[in-house]
Amino acid sequence: MACCFTGLRAAVEQLTSTTSRKEIIINTRNSQLTTATALLLWLSLAAPALAKHQNVNPDGPAVFTAINAELHMTGTIFVQTVNRFHAAVPANPGVRTLVLHDVPGSDDHNAALQLFRAVRNRGMDPHVPADGIVPSGGVQLFCAGVNRSAEPVNLLLVYP
Repeated sequence: MACCFTGLRAAVEQLTSTTSRKEIIINTRNSQLTTATALLLWLSLAAPALAKHQNVNPDGPAVFTAINAELHMTGTIFVQTVNRFHAAVPANPGVRTLVLHDVPGSDDHNAALQLFRAVRNRGMDPHVPADGIVPSGGVQLFCAGVNRSAEPVNLLLVYP
């Protein structure tokens, strides 16, 4: 398994090094990759960014931090996340950009839909920084925004 894992990472690094924007979008329905392989790929590429955000538990409810005119988000979408978002935005009225650092998805589909609608209704612009990891429901959150942007070398992952 380690040999296959190393080969997959090398193949991805070669693929991304030949493109001007080092982004990877994997849809396992339309490719030869299985969900397990896609998850291994995500874990191999996610390690550096996960280490950077080690003070925040990405498996716990997302936290929001306002920095200048940006609202930074790290963590999983739970019911508490929606409440935290609704508290953070009015407390920072100049915020229009939602920076998605490590948003691994959602634990509650209804809460996720509420957050997607809130982001869209407030006209927020999601942004994924270079160290951003945005799989699953995080990609849906990214798509919910008005003007979406992403820096090179981020990871967006979609799986069935």
